[in-house]
Amino acid sequence: MTMTMTMSSRRPWKSSLLVILLLVFSAVTCGEARQQRRQSSRQNATKKDDDDYYAILGLKKTASSKEIKSKYRKLALKYHPDKVSEDEKEEAEKMFVKVSEAYSVLSDDEKRGIYDKYGKNGLDVHEQGGDPRASGFGGGFGGPGGGFGGGGGQHHFHHGGADAFKMFEQMFGADFGGGSGGGGGFGGGGGGFEQMFGGGFEQMFGGGAGFGGAGGGGRRQQAPELFQKGQSKVGKLGSPKFPNKSSKNMWMIMFYSNDDQISAELAQVYEVLAEKKNLAYKVGAVDCEKSEKEARFCQSKKVESVPQFGMVINGKVHLMENGDDVQSAKELHEFAVTHMPREFIHNINNKQQMEERLLGSGKPAALLLTDKYETSSTLFSLAYQFRNEFVFGESRAKNINMAREFNVKKYPHLVVIDKKGKRHQYTGGMAKDSIIRWLDGLKKKSDEL
Repeated sequence: MTMTMTMSSRRPWKSSLLVILLLVFSAVTCGEARQQRRQSSRQNATKKDDDDYYAILGLKKTASSKEIKSKYRKLALKYHPDKVSEDEKEEAEKMFVKVSEAYSVLSDDEKRGIYDKYGKNGLDVHEQGGDPRASGFGGGFGGPGGGFGGGGGQHHFHHGGADAFKMFEQMFGADFGGGSGGGGGFGGGGGGFEQMFGGGFEQMFGGGAGFGGAGGGGRRQQAPELFQKGQSKVGKLGSPKFPNKSSKNMWMIMFYSNDDQISAELAQVYEVLAEKKNLAYKVGAVDCEKSEKEARFCQSKKVESVPQFGMVINGKVHLMENGDDVQSAKELHEFAVTHMPREFIHNINNKQQMEERLLGSGKPAALLLTDKYETSSTLFSLAYQFRNEFVFGESRAKNINMAREFNVKKYPHLVVIDKKGKRHQYTGGMAKDSIIRWLDGLKKKSDEL
């Protein structure tokens, strides 16, 4: 009787153990299933990212050809296997090939059009000589049946790494350290550009037309110093010496790295700009990788990568979009002109406007009468330099009312009206420096103003 009861009491214990084992097995099996699903999901996500050329380059589908080229240049330098440590080479080369493949498609208008409409599958059909329209693919990249939504594209970057490095050499030069030499591909600086800046008084007043410290991408060993003192017209600036709100001049600034390949190429373009006379602004440069302090300084100015260009007006930096893809000095100048401070120059069409906008300011007024239709860079420069001493106005396009008021016989005509209403006609030389000396002289004669 006792034995029967003991055995009977053991059966529930065995049953409980069996239930526990079944639950553990079920949990392990479910966990493995979830892990497999997560792994599969990650693989699908990776495949999707690999197929999305725009995502690889960090661009929107509406990106311009210029933006595509600019992104490729940055990323190719960043992931080039020769520019990373030994333990990063394998992953870097994978990204290097991905970036190159994306650029090879998106930089080709025909391939890009097919990719956008039919995805990588359609692109593969096209490269095999077929018609992607008749292949059943559609919906665009990432859409149904196309790109990464249609079972994975079969498009390959020809010979993979070999083509990637060949493309890189074509972009940067066969000798990675030497680049394209001579600023190849960066023209500009002759012909019409000279006319834009040259000339005397009449021409001057014509129509105005990631880094993060040492070890950044695109570095070269023992790179020559850019903008060498005594040889360059570009002023070397930095955190101790940088234009602020009280600076009398506007500045064009190039933020660069002395060891960066693209910086070295664009430095030659920048030198062309710095050589020009009668610019409305000064031309300077900051080496953002000179030290950790300078790197932090550049980051404080919202410079996220080099090279980059910006106009400094009243201490504020206005950065140029896609500054690493500048093609000419003229392009830089046009960017500067778009940021000229128009608030310092009042448009004057009649005597009433002159009295309200100029003479009522409490400062002596400087008025330029011209036959041109647009404000010149030189007048912008003068108005900025003397913004605290004079209020500036401009009467354009041979305004009859103002010509009669000042008895103008020849353009341009510059006059200063002091606080007592006395008129001072400018009769000096044609150079901007001569005008500056004249205004400085009037400024010092405070008893006359």
